[in-house]
Amino acid sequence: MHENETKWQASFEKEADDWQKVYVEHDGFRYHVRSERMDIAADLLKRHCPEAKGTEVLDLGCGPGLFCSRMAAEGYSMTGLDYSEKMIHIAEENTGKDGVAELCTFRSGDFHSVELPEGKYDAVVALGFVEYIFDVDRLYEKIGRLLRPNGVAIVQIYNIDSIPNVFDFATGPFRVFNPAVVLRKIFGSGKKQPALPAKKESDSESDEDEPIERIWYTPKKLDAALKKHDLEKAEGIGHVFGNFKYRDKRVFSENNSIRLEKLFRSASRGWPFRWLNFKGDNYIASYLKKS
Repeated sequence: MHENETKWQASFEKEADDWQKVYVEHDGFRYHVRSERMDIAADLLKRHCPEAKGTEVLDLGCGPGLFCSRMAAEGYSMTGLDYSEKMIHIAEENTGKDGVAELCTFRSGDFHSVELPEGKYDAVVALGFVEYIFDVDRLYEKIGRLLRPNGVAIVQIYNIDSIPNVFDFATGPFRVFNPAVVLRKIFGSGKKQPALPAKKESDSESDEDEPIERIWYTPKKLDAALKKHDLEKAEGIGHVFGNFKYRDKRVFSENNSIRLEKLFRSASRGWPFRWLNFKGDNYIASYLKKS
């Protein structure tokens, strides 16, 4: 396992109870965008796999199991996998409370090393997962092997070209205006940005937690990464437009960030502004496996 993957595993184990609170307390920007993310993924899954009964779904990075619980309530057979054993215990408790435990199976461990049946799943869902995996070719190759012919992968990424990220003058693509960066470019020093850049971040609200690198994509790079493994894009949807930051501090209040999010999401559905789907902080797309 990559060093940063090991760090994220420890972080999720430590913060498992906090992740549960994000969804349960129904408050703030973090809850809003993660709830919205699940709504988008659920809609995509139902469009591609409308017959719930007998449909096998693998949820990668399942966390507290809320997506598994939601889809099992509609009749889907769910398998959840997560780095954190503590998360898995919480997921089992949640699905038990929701009365859907018989349709949910959970596993803990590293995606690359956990043995899963190839060609079993009608859908593989990865929300808040792929950005923590650094061996991207191995990741998508395995997702392809796990899917049945004509199966669907629903994948969410963090988008380096998003509107909020572009206007983060401290760390975003506009960092060229930072005088120190300009001098480095003139005199030829500094590292070249990799094809898939990694940014140091923390998913915790605490300032005490050490930031850890995770992968940021663009929608085009995600499409290309999956196409190499015979997974063709069917549909892509952008969201999280209200997360404007400067030096990792939110520019707008939680409520105003949510208002901005709703405004951009509504606009992105209209034909003149469909391009906004490629400019959200998060991008969720469905990919069909060639038969």
